[in-house]
Amino acid sequence: VMEYVLLVSLLGLGAIVLGLSSPHFMIFVLLVQTLVLSLLVGCLKYSLWFSYILFLVFFGGMLVLFTYVSSLASQDMLEKIELVNIFMLFMGVVGLVLIYKEIGMDLVMISEFNVYVKSSEDIITKVYCLSSSLVYMFIVTYLLYTLICIAELLKGESGPLK
Repeated sequence: VMEYVLLVSLLGLGAIVLGLSSPHFMIFVLLVQTLVLSLLVGCLKYSLWFSYILFLVFFGGMLVLFTYVSSLASQDMLEKIELVNIFMLFMGVVGLVLIYKEIGMDLVMISEFNVYVKSSEDIITKVYCLSSSLVYMFIVTYLLYTLICIAELLKGESGPLK
C-alpha cells in the first residue's frame, strides 16, 4: 500500500508542476519528487543503499539546476501558490488512495512488486560485485574530483556563477 501512496504522490506532484509558473517553486517540487522517488525505490528494494545514492545524485543535480535558474530568473517577487488548488489536488490523491484501498487490489500490486524485487536483486549484486569494483571506485573518485573542482570554482568572489 505504501508503494501505491508514493506512486500517486509522484503523479500529484507532477500535476502541481503544471500549475506553477515560478521556476523556483518548480525546482522545489522537483526536489520533493526526488525524495518521494527515493523512498519508493527504498520500499521496492531490501537495501536502502541504492535509494541513498540515487537521492544524492539527483539532489546534487537539482542544486546545480537551482543555482543556474536562480541566476537567470528575474528578481521579481515570487508568486504565491494557490492553496485551494493544492488542497483540492491533495484531497483527490487521498480519494484515490481510499478508493484503491476499498477495491482491494493491493494484494495484486504487492505480488507484482515482489516479483520485481526478486528479479532486480540480481542486477544490484552484479553492479557491486568484486570484478566491477575497479570501475566503481573510478567513478566514485571521478565524482569526488568533480565535486571538489566545482566547489573551488564557486568559492571565489568573482567566480563564474557570480
